[in-house]
Amino acid sequence: MALFGGKKAQDLRSRVWEFEEFERFFEEENKRSGNSKLFQEAAKAFQDFADLRGTEINRENAERILEANQKLVEACRAYSQARSGAVTSSGRERLAVIDSLAMYQEGLNLDQVRDMRVMRENEGKTWEQLIAFSMSSTRLPQGKREVVGDQVNVRFKVEVDGRTGFFTEEKTVDDIYTAVDKIVGRIDGKTNRDLKEALDRKDHYIADRLAVMKGKTGRNKDGYEYKATTPLMCDIGEFWHQMERWSMPKGELGREVVGDEDNLEKASEIIKDYRKQLTEEGSDLSEKRKRELMGQAIESVLGDKGAYEDLERLLDKNREFLMRASDYSQSLEAASAAGGYRYAKLGLIQIRAVTGDRKQQAALDEAIADGQLAYECSSVSSEELEKAATAWTVGKMKYGDELTARNIATSRMAELLGIGHIVAHSEKMQVLSEDGRVMKGCFMEMARGIDLDSRDPRVQAMIEQVEVANTPSFVKDITTIEAFDFLCAQNDRHARNMLYQLSEPDVNGKRSITGIQGIDNDLSFGNKDEQVSMHQGFLRDMVFIDRELAGRIWALDKNSLQFALGDLLGQDQIDVMAKRVERFQKHMKENMVEIEPGGWELKEYSMDQPADKLDKRGKNYVQGLKKLDDGINERVGPVAFSPSKNYNIIRGFKQAKQRIAKERTEREQGPREQEKPQKVSISVKDFVDSPAARPSRRPSNVSLGKHRESVAKKQEQAVKGGPTV
Repeated sequence: MALFGGKKAQDLRSRVWEFEEFERFFEEENKRSGNSKLFQEAAKAFQDFADLRGTEINRENAERILEANQKLVEACRAYSQARSGAVTSSGRERLAVIDSLAMYQEGLNLDQVRDMRVMRENEGKTWEQLIAFSMSSTRLPQGKREVVGDQVNVRFKVEVDGRTGFFTEEKTVDDIYTAVDKIVGRIDGKTNRDLKEALDRKDHYIADRLAVMKGKTGRNKDGYEYKATTPLMCDIGEFWHQMERWSMPKGELGREVVGDEDNLEKASEIIKDYRKQLTEEGSDLSEKRKRELMGQAIESVLGDKGAYEDLERLLDKNREFLMRASDYSQSLEAASAAGGYRYAKLGLIQIRAVTGDRKQQAALDEAIADGQLAYECSSVSSEELEKAATAWTVGKMKYGDELTARNIATSRMAELLGIGHIVAHSEKMQVLSEDGRVMKGCFMEMARGIDLDSRDPRVQAMIEQVEVANTPSFVKDITTIEAFDFLCAQNDRHARNMLYQLSEPDVNGKRSITGIQGIDNDLSFGNKDEQVSMHQGFLRDMVFIDRELAGRIWALDKNSLQFALGDLLGQDQIDVMAKRVERFQKHMKENMVEIEPGGWELKEYSMDQPADKLDKRGKNYVQGLKKLDDGINERVGPVAFSPSKNYNIIRGFKQAKQRIAKERTEREQGPREQEKPQKVSISVKDFVDSPAARPSRRPSNVSLGKHRESVAKKQEQAVKGGPTV
């Protein structure tokens, strides 16, 4: 192509493009005759997008340019797929330009404009003036870093563009098999080819063991029936793996016993029967007598079952193996509590047992001894998958849902409703890890206020001074977040998932709550219409709402939800949110009272106002006052469903104060006399403005991106008196 001076396709793909170059490309190509239909569609889609670049950045134009961009990317992909086998130099060059255009359009990050905060920041500009929306990005600091969070997602602290916050890598709700497949899929096939090939189509051994640990029953995805794994079966597998390579029966025992689910279970039953006989006869027995007892155990478990004749002959010939495996198992200090690590390790050992290739065996031996692969698989099962399962059942999610997007979606909805302050702002982010990997996920800005979980003595002193009362600013915020959490199906808004802004102490040294901000929105949205969390309360109990917020909720429809959330949530989740919006709008019309900006002292009526003399609004108003009063005075139903979120908050502060008092007592009664916490008043302003003001939630220092070998090593060191790997 003359336009690019005969550059090769690979050079065109690697160059940095300007939009004007694509314009010249299509202008030149459109002069040619005989362009294919797919190319013409790509050219038209490009022109439609180009025509919008001079328009102003606003909500209406945003929808148009997002749609045009999507059509252009799809047209480029369709052309590329159809022309992937181009053989002429001009065909390959044209394909390279179209591919580069698709990547260029995706790099514009136009989905960022779905966030109304971004929209407001760029008011008055045109799309071509802005060129591209930048996604927050940073590089992880070296060494130790602060990690917080103990529920669905773990976050680590980062600094970006002068803002402090927490980054969470993208994570999907995966079933055990998908989770293990992803871990195995990260193994480099070039540098670790033998291990990769050994695990190919066999990693279900690992997933099966972890699935059983999670209580799975029935058959796995390949149709095999789950077998009840026990710590003893783990012990047998580990003992077999530690047998000397030259031991003649090792290969046969591996294939026929360790690698066979049913036979491994029978071997464990034989050992249990053998131990029972040992106990009955006493421990001081000769080796000859022990061999006789093992023979009896084998016959007892397998003798009457014709299907196990071959196994019976094999085990009878190798009684010594079963006897030594029994001794080895009894030497394990924690034999009765095999954890996820040992279950995953057993899966690897079983793969080793059925693998015949010597190079693959050696690679598996190394992986088993190293422990990293088993540890990573066990972490998915025992930690991350457990959290994902909670998200799936409580948050009404499904396998394949991405978790971190829910924080971003929550933040976008808050901005769309004009209440961005009610939750910590979240947005898309990418970070470069210390090993060079680009990690995509969510950046959540540091929330404003104090944390009930804080261990900072200054924060604890402030918590002890708080007296929760239905002040105007507090009631406005709790009614706002109640309505907002219902719309977003937030199922985890307990008292510790909010941070609190406080007043200065009054003459009695007491503080009140002046504002709240929600955090940790991982369990919001989902694909079910109802909420299931006890923290939320019920729609029927929501009465008061800010007038401006009510107006914005009235303006919500499926189109506005699709615009704000279309790149983050599945269509099913947007559809059920639209249903929640409709339910809330109906409830607002029939049961809620809109409050003007200066009316949050709620003095229009009193709780003891005779209901028969009031109109519908007045009756609802009085009912709302009673619900707020019930919450603040902890008058709730038998299952503690609060008529107002103030109940959960006051209970949260009480629990925090009890914990602080208990810790103080423990310090005072400890071996060293500790100084009592500072009792003097602390300025909220000084605290919030100080660098150390925003305490992390349950902080701990870990080195991310590196395998915690020490944990696996400690688990291995649970073996005492027996061989070690």
